[in-house]
Amino acid sequence: MQKSNRRNIYRFGKKAHKKSLKGPVLFLFLILVSFLLYGIFRKGSVWNGKDKFTIAIRGENEDVKIVVFDPAIEKITIVKIPGETEVQVSRKLGTWRLKSLWELGENEGIGGALLAETATRYLKFPTTAWADSKAYPLATGNLVQMVKSEFFHYETNIGFPDRISLFLFGLKVGNTQREEIDLAETGYLRKTTFVDGESGYEVLRVFPNELLAVFSDPFISKNQTKVMIKDSSGDGSVSESLSGVVEVMGGKIASIAKEEETDEDCTVFGKEHTLVAKFSVLFGCTVVRNTNDSVFEVEIRIGKAFARRY
Repeated sequence: MQKSNRRNIYRFGKKAHKKSLKGPVLFLFLILVSFLLYGIFRKGSVWNGKDKFTIAIRGENEDVKIVVFDPAIEKITIVKIPGETEVQVSRKLGTWRLKSLWELGENEGIGGALLAETATRYLKFPTTAWADSKAYPLATGNLVQMVKSEFFHYETNIGFPDRISLFLFGLKVGNTQREEIDLAETGYLRKTTFVDGESGYEVLRVFPNELLAVFSDPFISKNQTKVMIKDSSGDGSVSESLSGVVEVMGGKIASIAKEEETDEDCTVFGKEHTLVAKFSVLFGCTVVRNTNDSVFEVEIRIGKAFARRY
């Protein structure tokens, strides 16, 4: 073989080797940068890494995925909801198909928050976070796609520190500890034909037992937390929905007291800070430490302002 040919082959091989290394090196660099930024900004995290963390994610095929990260058992559960499911939307925005909520939220100026709020109010899935479809790889275990989710820009209320926390958690969870549940197969949805002639799903009233373990809060259910609701909203359906969410979380509704209407929003009273904080974050309520001798661990007071946004 001529020297010139050997030289060309050598150069080609060297270039190919460099090219093959470029991807993995960049990949490792992004991971290192992620860890560095996490160390700098972790004080801004809202997820403590111990409690369940639930995200409502817009699917790419008009469906919606509710993803539950559960550190207690190191498991990720994905609840897939058909986009043709009809729901009553939060903030008194009427009845819509689930696939339309993201655009509706953008039109109303509240973005994906409307999806998380409706999942909580109507489906009784306690949900505090929301994100566009690019966040979904955080739940799948695909390492390359998970790293991309760290750096892609997409609409979400999940800050960078929490993205890193979810990424690290996802690395620990094996494929056997990832479960996908199709809500249409749980008995919670029923196939139907709507008045416009299109087929879809309606939500039934009875919450499926197989989902209680997914969405219940161990701290609340273990202590059989007794909750009292004082309702001055003038809308009985609000306290009914609220009590349903509390029960899914594992709480016990001890009493619902209807009171004279007021313009107040929502206030949570209780002695145990950790306990009242869980309800405060989920429902957007003000926390008041209660030092009296009430027989109820938690008291939730709601008014007309809360009813308008719930």
